[in-house]
Amino acid sequence: MAAHPHGSTMGTPDQHGQTLAPTPLWAVNAFSFFNSFGTGVITTGIYLVTSNTYEFSRTMNYILGVVTGVIYVAASLGTGKALGFLRRRGLPVTGRRVLAVLMVLLAAACILPITGMTLQDPAPGERPSSWPVWAMILVYIPLTGALWPIVESYVSGGRRGSVLRGAMGWWNFVWSAATAVAFVAAAPLIKDKAPLMILLLGGVHVLAAMALPWFTPDPARHDDAHETHPPVYERLLVTFRILLPTSYIFHTALQPFLPEAMKTLRIPLPWQPIVLGVFAVARSSTFLAAGRLHAWHGRWSTPVVGGSLMFAGFTASLLSPLVPVTGSTLPGILVLVGGLVVFAVGMALIYTAAIYYAMMVGRSEVDAGGKHEALIGVGYTVGPLCGLVPSWAIERGSLKETVFEPFVLISVGLVGLLAAALVIRRVWKHGRGEGSRPEERAGVR
Repeated sequence: MAAHPHGSTMGTPDQHGQTLAPTPLWAVNAFSFFNSFGTGVITTGIYLVTSNTYEFSRTMNYILGVVTGVIYVAASLGTGKALGFLRRRGLPVTGRRVLAVLMVLLAAACILPITGMTLQDPAPGERPSSWPVWAMILVYIPLTGALWPIVESYVSGGRRGSVLRGAMGWWNFVWSAATAVAFVAAAPLIKDKAPLMILLLGGVHVLAAMALPWFTPDPARHDDAHETHPPVYERLLVTFRILLPTSYIFHTALQPFLPEAMKTLRIPLPWQPIVLGVFAVARSSTFLAAGRLHAWHGRWSTPVVGGSLMFAGFTASLLSPLVPVTGSTLPGILVLVGGLVVFAVGMALIYTAAIYYAMMVGRSEVDAGGKHEALIGVGYTVGPLCGLVPSWAIERGSLKETVFEPFVLISVGLVGLLAAALVIRRVWKHGRGEGSRPEERAGVR
């Protein structure tokens, strides 16, 4: 049966046969804002904490990154299967109840660093044992791997077409903006009072739980009898599942490079967070625009544009310290800022399309969100792995320190070239002969 020609929301049966309307978007966005506030600081800012408070070496930070990525992938992929297993055993498991339990556990995990610091009571200048932060990571990261696939199923459940794209646009804007706000708010504490900062972030998860009463017991699902999607969506989904982890590999490789680049360009320290903030603003703005301007979906030009912008922005940012100057670093600074903006736009386009097709093809199941998040976890694993190998070799004396950055960037570049070859092949194979708007022929808008 053909789908309704316009985007829509609809009530669908839950696991007990009851009809569920989509959860109000404002409730999901409020819940996501607070959770992204917490998870963004801990998953990305944890390296500042381990370096300053626990004196991790570069190699140990890369080991932490690889461990974090592997755990996140496993948790993301296992969430849907675990929920299905519990329900088949007749347990009264609902998405809302699971989210409530996750909030309690995430808040509890945030207590571990300050508890460990209190138990150790290190003398001034003495390095504290790192077991509390490792314990927190081993608890916190798998919980976030379970959290976001469920949240994504609530965002998309019962929504389709233009309504789903609009909802995804606002949701992507909210979580990405929350991450940017969180870093500004956490900056005064992240260096000298990291355990206290993490404890306060636990309170943020408690605040997030206040939105749960407005959630439906389970995410609404697409009705299989009435929902269709064009076949091109499945082919585009595979293409974006190549680009998505690649974009996060690039992102994790670029992050440790930027401080040195800004130092070379003589950007004053107070201005450096503003330069980094340009990326966050550009990404959030692109998310919002993609939710309102729908020309990108169903088109083979989108992966080409998104991938090209990502590669171009990464390359410009990387080469910005080498821009020829005559006594002024302004040209290099402009190239860096412009590169970050272009990279952010490309990365946001890739993320937007990847999650949209995942939810349309996967009918908003938790497993669909789990696969999406697992691919992000792959990016967060391979990126640090590219740095771990040379860092470990340098510590052993097998490589010189001067080869570290070239080694990382060449490794990432090879991954990028492989991804580009696969995407170009798919666009050439499937893009020809497809209409510019194949979804219109299938009745989906």
